[in-house]
Amino acid sequence: MKPNYIPIKSVLKAYGELIGWLAADPTIKKVTKYFNPKYVAKATRHGKPDNRFKTMHMVVTLGAPNFRERKFIRTLIKAKCEFPINRIQIVREKK
Repeated sequence: MKPNYIPIKSVLKAYGELIGWLAADPTIKKVTKYFNPKYVAKATRHGKPDNRFKTMHMVVTLGAPNFRERKFIRTLIKAKCEFPINRIQIVREKK
C-alpha cells in the first residue's frame, strides 16, 4: 500500500461528516478533516444565513492543504500528533 493512499470509504465517510456539520449549525463557515500532511478534505458554506435562508450552497474540496492549513499541520507535527487526525477543525462565521 502506498504511504499517501487514502481509502475511498474513509473519504466518503469524511464528506458525510463534514456536510452534516455544515447542515446542522448555520454559524459554521468551514470544516476541515486532516488525513495526512499533504491531503485534506474540507467543506465550505457560501453566503451568510438570514431569515430568508432556504437553500444552502457548499463547496466540498479534497486535495492539498492551503497556507493556513499547512501552518496548522506544522503545529500538529511539532506536537507529535499522528495522522489521520480524528477530530474535525471548525471555523465559525465572523460576526
